[in-house]
Amino acid sequence: MCSHPAIRNAISCSSVLFWHTRRKSLKLFTPANIRVIVFSNLTQQTISTAMKREYSLDLARLVAAYCVLFSHFVLSGTFDETSRTWTGSTESLPLLSKSSQSLWMLDTFMLGKWQTAVAIWGVALFFLISGWVVPPMLSRYSRQQFLINRLFRIFPMLIFAVIMAATIQYLFGDRHSLSTVNVLSTMTLTSQFFGYPLTLAVVWTLLIEFKFYLLITLLGHLNCKKILSAASLMLLLLIFQINLVRHGVYSTSPQMLSITNAFAHDFCFMIFMLCGSALFLIVNNTKPNFKTVGTLFLILSAYNIYRYLCINQLGIQLHQDINVATQIIAGLFFGLCLLTNKCFSGENALTHAICKLSNVTYSLYLLHVPIGFFLLSRLRHFIDNQYFLLVVVTLSVSLIAAVTYRLIELPGNRLGKTLLIPWIPRKI
Repeated sequence: MCSHPAIRNAISCSSVLFWHTRRKSLKLFTPANIRVIVFSNLTQQTISTAMKREYSLDLARLVAAYCVLFSHFVLSGTFDETSRTWTGSTESLPLLSKSSQSLWMLDTFMLGKWQTAVAIWGVALFFLISGWVVPPMLSRYSRQQFLINRLFRIFPMLIFAVIMAATIQYLFGDRHSLSTVNVLSTMTLTSQFFGYPLTLAVVWTLLIEFKFYLLITLLGHLNCKKILSAASLMLLLLIFQINLVRHGVYSTSPQMLSITNAFAHDFCFMIFMLCGSALFLIVNNTKPNFKTVGTLFLILSAYNIYRYLCINQLGIQLHQDINVATQIIAGLFFGLCLLTNKCFSGENALTHAICKLSNVTYSLYLLHVPIGFFLLSRLRHFIDNQYFLLVVVTLSVSLIAAVTYRLIELPGNRLGKTLLIPWIPRKI
């Protein structure tokens, strides 16, 4: 008797259907057709089991998303004039008064003391999470399945968010700086190839994540050797780029220099993301050994060497510099989130709430800047208390993100998973 429940269920269903249809068509139940039923059920059950929710990662995503949102709303809202893109020329800036709230003091202190900010902590956390989830995904997906999963995870919500941002900018903001090519290159993640500015600035991290997923697709199932090889290759490419610049190869082609430097910029963060993958190998080994711990140490060293050469040899200004202070802070946050995994041994009201809130973090990340600044510019005329104003805007953006998750992001994810069902998960 077969012990696998999915196979037993498939055989049972096949038997019932056979007796109900034996007079109509006995050809339906050939061994090949029964095998399709069995493996279809087996595939869905295996995928469901393998994709067990990690609530500690959900908590880390929540921390990361609201760190970014806090810093953008408070610091940019108090000092920066980039919100003009979403508010229009008639609104006076800054959106928040420096004297009416003191939340900005945290970021200004961190920037002055250690050249870091809350938003950078959030970005660093997101990159570590992206690196962490890759090894378990590649243990159950093939390369093709992994890439399909990531494509449908990124693009449906990205396309909607860029259209939403462009609509707000056209109707209420600075429409003169808006162009069709900017919008199209942003939603297709091709802006670096053509030199167009991003319609939605936060998409810079998705440019890096997409390249990272393409790299992982090439590498396949991750181990220490592959992680070190990938980091070493990117470091060698940077050294090669430095030599090309020194010898004036790009002197007649500044656009090519801009494109290659953009890739060099992104490779820096991709190495940092590999730190998350190396950390996964350590934590999920029965006994962390010298090889896995040494891999994490070497990847961190490679990142910091790469970062130093980028800044000091190529003069590349990293979009958000994950310096040593940020590495320590983000690492502590991530470690604390992982330690809470012991508290999430089973499903309860807390894990359910964390799961639901974490689901909307991607939508929240993409939408919080255009919608948030627009709401701040309008609601500040009706809400005098700026702390309460920030709470109302944060809750409003979170609710909008929850709606777009249900209507846009979730159907896109389901479509991607539907395309994966015909294939039985297998290791590469």
